[in-house]
Amino acid sequence: MVETLQHNKIAPGWDNIDGLVNIETIQAHEEYFKPVDDLGKWVDGTDVLRGDQRAQAQGGKSTAWVHSGGITVWQWLYIFQTILRGRRSNRVTIQTLRYDPDRYVIANATLSLPPAPQHNKINTYYSPFRWSYTDVTVIEEQRMYGAIYTKDGAAQQADITTTPVLLTGFAANGESSGVTVSYTADSLTVGYGGMWIFGFSINGTKTASQIYKFNIRVNAVEGVYQCQLASDALTSGHTSMGGPLDLNANDVLTIYVETDDATAGTHLTPVDMSFWVTSVALDT
Repeated sequence: MVETLQHNKIAPGWDNIDGLVNIETIQAHEEYFKPVDDLGKWVDGTDVLRGDQRAQAQGGKSTAWVHSGGITVWQWLYIFQTILRGRRSNRVTIQTLRYDPDRYVIANATLSLPPAPQHNKINTYYSPFRWSYTDVTVIEEQRMYGAIYTKDGAAQQADITTTPVLLTGFAANGESSGVTVSYTADSLTVGYGGMWIFGFSINGTKTASQIYKFNIRVNAVEGVYQCQLASDALTSGHTSMGGPLDLNANDVLTIYVETDDATAGTHLTPVDMSFWVTSVALDT
């Protein structure tokens, strides 16, 4: 059984997203490809100093995967015959890191394979070995996401009035990538700018005959989305909301709650509650 350590993938041809295969699952002559080092290899082009003395990258993007331990002759032949289709340079689709360990992208690229004699061949190994990618064009960003939640909760938030306050009672962090999740701070912090979708849902017990309003906030500023628990005789209820948000990197998302009771006697106990965000289109 192959233990996949990273998420570097490759497929012959451009726009071949469905054909992407993790390189660590590829076997050539009974030996699998080892993980590669691609962190910090992404280059946006050649920096050119503009008239305002700011640097701007121009030209094509490039990146590389480095096998510090090298590859075998059979693995070199696999790249040449199967991935590059009998050429030393050809179009491929790859999944690779861009700027940091949490952000993979899928891109079209040209992979150029150095001729075997240029490598230090020791006992059928070429070491070190470098996958060199040029003409790199991003076609899909890895989706970012994060969530906090409560399951079977019993913590009461007391004395909610007509003044909005931070909704508390989240009890655990959910899955996340590119989002800082913090149930202790009752917040989600996005790591990248772009369009995002958020969702909020709550089942809870409440003071009867009071309206509870919930509002999404970005950096503590009230947003446009709101939902509420009705003013009725029931002591339990459910409500939810969601929608798109145009966010900047490091924006902090929270939920605020208020009621129509000005006497500070209204209570709320979230029983099952979730708050999540996922990226739609990140800035590049």
